Amino acid sequence: MFWQRCRLNAALGSSLVLVGMFGLGATVVTAQEAAGPDSEAAVLPAVPEWTQGLQTLQIDDELFNEGLAYYLIRDQHAQVAIEINGPLTRLIATSSRAGGVLIGPFDADEVGADESPLVAGSIRIPAASLTTGTGQDRTLHSGMALDVANHTDIAFVFESAKTLGRKPGTLADSTLFDLELQGSLIFKGKSVPLTVEAELTLMLSNETTFGSGFVGDVARLTGEFEVTVEQLGLVPRVAAFLGETAQVRFFLMFSTPDPERPIIPPSTPAAVSLQTRYRVSLRDRADAATAFAAGEQLLKAAWDDPGALVAFATSAAADTGLSRRFLGQAKRAAERVLVLGGDSPDPMALNVLARIAGTAGEVQQAIDLQTKAIELATHGRAARAKPIMQRDLALYEYMLAERKASEER
Repeated sequence: MFWQRCRLNAALGSSLVLVGMFGLGATVVTAQEAAGPDSEAAVLPAVPEWTQGLQTLQIDDELFNEGLAYYLIRDQHAQVAIEINGPLTRLIATSSRAGGVLIGPFDADEVGADESPLVAGSIRIPAASLTTGTGQDRTLHSGMALDVANHTDIAFVFESAKTLGRKPGTLADSTLFDLELQGSLIFKGKSVPLTVEAELTLMLSNETTFGSGFVGDVARLTGEFEVTVEQLGLVPRVAAFLGETAQVRFFLMFSTPDPERPIIPPSTPAAVSLQTRYRVSLRDRADAATAFAAGEQLLKAAWDDPGALVAFATSAAADTGLSRRFLGQAKRAAERVLVLGGDSPDPMALNVLARIAGTAGEVQQAIDLQTKAIELATHGRAARAKPIMQRDLALYEYMLAERKASEER
């Protein structure tokens, strides 16, 4: 049994990950479900499911009566670093795509000296989002290591949180708690016990937090701990090559706004959720089937919503980091926007169609469409995108010139 103590520091900043939970009232995942049909079934701690948009995790309704929900902030505020120093190699894998929730007190000042400031919580990270930035990614994601095709998420479940001490935080309207968290690391159908000494800072929304770009109240939890590479699920041959232990460094930053319920509600929340699911499935999870299904559902749900359609088409055709592009869906969405626009074609839709034509080698068609898009890009989002449209037009013109020069040679 693994028993590792680690020190976590907390105050205001960005986030890091592995994955965690304490009693969120979620679906129980068994080892057989996590590891496959041929494994022996054993009940693991319950891990909450992702929401439809894959931005955060589901919470039982009754927990909203127990305390204030803090949602893990993703991207630059959600990072994980796993470092392994072996005899012949060094591997550092990072991710910024965790999702999670903490349930904290409605008022931190009312938490007693012996009471825990954490009622419940959970954090997960898609295993496929861990990358090295080098050629090691294929091995890291393969069946010899994380096996992301069969084991999509890593989870860390806290079963209890004990307060060891508390004091005012270094920033205004903040309270710092020394905690002892007990829980389990869950991956590949196995559960590894952990005890973690942690510092948690809860901060009320004020000029300092808002000026730093945070909306709502804020919670921060950071630190590092050590596990063996075998506990991360690496096969013995790979584990022997990498070494015996892995250092996990994380910084968790939470705020109270729900990422799937924007402060300014979109005209079609269902379409926004589906578009997010589409993008996350391709960027973080390498799950083309789920992404394609979400795209088809979005096209149906937003068929008469030009704003949602052009946003989806632009994302599908131009977003960076997607593992695959379904340009047929993007084309259907953009063409539908033009139909809905009638005599006033949307320049962003024309821009998408130009990109699709250029990708297909229809360079002259791409030039014609892009030229028209630039002419119409006089205001709003299209005007802001005009420099990019002009850059793309120059690329298409260069491609056409090269083609003609090659034909003449």
